[in-house]
Amino acid sequence: MDTPSSIRRRRFGAFITHGWARWVALAALFALLALGSLGVAAWYQARVANSPDAISIGKVCYGALLAQQTVTTPPPGYHGGPIVGATQQQMLDRAAQVFAQYYTGQQLAYEVGASQGAIRGEQGVTGNRILGGGVQRFAVTQIAIHGATATVTAQAIIWLDVAQDDGHDPLVVASPHNAISANFALVRSHGRWLISAQTVRFASGSGP
Repeated sequence: MDTPSSIRRRRFGAFITHGWARWVALAALFALLALGSLGVAAWYQARVANSPDAISIGKVCYGALLAQQTVTTPPPGYHGGPIVGATQQQMLDRAAQVFAQYYTGQQLAYEVGASQGAIRGEQGVTGNRILGGGVQRFAVTQIAIHGATATVTAQAIIWLDVAQDDGHDPLVVASPHNAISANFALVRSHGRWLISAQTVRFASGSGP
């Protein structure tokens, strides 16, 4: 025979059971929605990363980093000594021409100014000489394209061949390698992607 207290216990137990089942069902639903969102985001990112624009953007970002490592390199045949005269002017002109392929606006002016300043700094009888450089293991880790603008995050290993020139002895070359993370903002102008802003950070334990 049911008593009022036993009826209340059964109703309470049924409430707990069905309520818990509803919470479990809702939690499962939310989990499926979250997984679905992640799947859609991953699909979209993969689609963007393989688009013609993304491939062009990646090439521009790689080329820009490579230019930074190589525009201050003397022409073939250089074996030390001050970089002056026609050799210096050739390097100054080349820096402006090369960076114009990858940059625009204030970032272009900054890159050209910084590289030309470094080139002019090598006109002394002694000092450091940058003899070569490059980029290894370049990888775009994130890219977003919105019409005629884009943002990119990339990882890379950059290196330089640097020699200390004392004006007398043969050049002794060191080749430091450093891991970096780079962020780029790009704009599309006349069908070309160009970098309008860039920041580079050395990884922990790396850096000049």
